[in-house]
Amino acid sequence: MFFKNKETEKAYKQYAYRYDRQTFSVMTFAAVVLNIAVLFTDVNRIGEWQGAAMTRISASIVLLLGFILTFYTSDHKPNLLQFIIFATVLLLIYSYMVSMSITTFPDYSLPNTIATCVFFSISVSGLRFRYSLIYFLLTYISYIVLFSFIKINNFWASQIVDVTVNSLIGLTAAYIIEISRRNNFVKNRLVEFQKAELESVDALKNKLFSVLSHDLRGPLRKLVAMLDMLKKHQVSREDFEEHTEKIEEEVKITYTFMENLLFWSKSLISGFESVKKEMDIKHIVLQHLAIFEEAARAKNIHVDNNIVASLMVVFNEDTLNISLRNLLSNAIKFTPTGGKVEINHRLEKEFIDIRVSDTGIGIEPERLAGLFSLKTVSTPGSEGEKGTGLGLYLLREFLERNGGSISCESEAGKGSTFCIRLPRDVK
Repeated sequence: MFFKNKETEKAYKQYAYRYDRQTFSVMTFAAVVLNIAVLFTDVNRIGEWQGAAMTRISASIVLLLGFILTFYTSDHKPNLLQFIIFATVLLLIYSYMVSMSITTFPDYSLPNTIATCVFFSISVSGLRFRYSLIYFLLTYISYIVLFSFIKINNFWASQIVDVTVNSLIGLTAAYIIEISRRNNFVKNRLVEFQKAELESVDALKNKLFSVLSHDLRGPLRKLVAMLDMLKKHQVSREDFEEHTEKIEEEVKITYTFMENLLFWSKSLISGFESVKKEMDIKHIVLQHLAIFEEAARAKNIHVDNNIVASLMVVFNEDTLNISLRNLLSNAIKFTPTGGKVEINHRLEKEFIDIRVSDTGIGIEPERLAGLFSLKTVSTPGSEGEKGTGLGLYLLREFLERNGGSISCESEAGKGSTFCIRLPRDVK
């Protein structure tokens, strides 16, 4: 009884941890109280208290020690908690077996005690079903060995049916409990996922409104104002041309973002269709380098394209184009005058990595952690170039929907390397 995904199984164990500990606490308290109460009935039945006290008190001590050990566990060590519970209840049963084999308690005490302990320990203490099954087999075999070879007792042998029935009831209860917990865990995960999705959509909506109302409107407003002044002869052509380069750069950034946003919006409205085709990566990189050739020359940035010829990949063309265009644009944007940009690749068994490195301003560790989320804040380029802060988030969305991924390695002041990982699915 496992989740196939290891991370999901690990998350389930952490989820079940507090329930396991609570139920073991309840079992410990109930068992200790029951042992103390039964101690008096044992004395009345057998007429002496030493043997009864030794058995009941030792059982209570075993349970309490097991409970104390659980304080050394945490939700990061759920397997350790299961081991402590398993060892405690198993030791409890064996302590009863040992005591019954060396004392003169009445014949009915051992099978009744074992049946009760088996049922309560595996159904109430929070043991996983697989551990409960192991526990049942060990106890069952030990019980048979005890009355058959160590202390032959016909009455104990006659109680094997009762012990078996009670044990199977306990196993069934353990199975039902774990199934119920796993179902609840799946439901909780679904609710958490939906909540995260809603929060993400709300955050994206707020971010979009902020970008549309400020970052996109600003460059267009400047361009309109300059054209209006030129039309009304309020500014000379020389002054206009002086400001043209800066406005042009802002408009290009606006255009790139609008292109990303339209592609993303289309995928949401019409449904995302991952149409893939075979492409030559070097050819696509060369096409985009041609677009940014002038921007790189203006900042005297040397660009090295180390992608080998005929490096083929089967991927969504729009996504790959947008991803490379954004990464090259960012690399030039954040690289100071006289810097360097490199495009490399790395082949792995199942993936192709395309790496865009620069000698730019780099990224601080605190920003790097949330770089591809909506929490990231746009920072100016090396020449004060502006951005929207949404580009990398949208790239991650595009790539992951097509089975790809994006990551970044960076050090403040020493540059950054962005890596696009594409499935190596060549026709």
